[in-house]
Amino acid sequence: MLEDLEDILVNEDSIKRRIAEMGKQLDNSYRGEELVLMSIVNGGVIFTADLMRSISLPVQLDCLHISNYKDGAHSFSEDEISSQVHLNIKDRIVILIDDILDTGFTLQKVVTALEGLGAKEIKTCVLLRKKGRQTSPFLADFVGFDIPDECVVGYGIDYSEKYRNLPFIGVLKPDCQNPPMWV
Repeated sequence: MLEDLEDILVNEDSIKRRIAEMGKQLDNSYRGEELVLMSIVNGGVIFTADLMRSISLPVQLDCLHISNYKDGAHSFSEDEISSQVHLNIKDRIVILIDDILDTGFTLQKVVTALEGLGAKEIKTCVLLRKKGRQTSPFLADFVGFDIPDECVVGYGIDYSEKYRNLPFIGVLKPDCQNPPMWV
């Protein structure tokens, strides 16, 4: 997999340090509260697991699956929430966790859906925010790293369901981004 990468954008140690800082930020912001962590999977699963362990407050975990790519590369016209919330979030503080804030439309759609379930407060937390890609006015409340508009993989982020297990964020080489079967 390493031969498919152009560069390592965020190394493993930087990720660990930043997630520990984000956990403390959440602890300080919500001292004395219990949080519901709502992870958007599959991409957010590794980030969520590490972030959850860095939070000292009581937390509950739920996961949502969002379908927004067909065959790993070709976008659907609209994101689809393809699972449901299992926890009762009425009057609860929800931290919605995702791997990357790209255009902003996915998080905006999920926040709107969660608001309909009566959450007391919904905040968003992303590991990465791509500069220059956001076309929605939506802003994340907690951001790990700002990155350039590159095709990134690793630490849960995939390209065609590959590379999720890399312990860092890498930039995928252009020739690995569009295999002949997708053209």
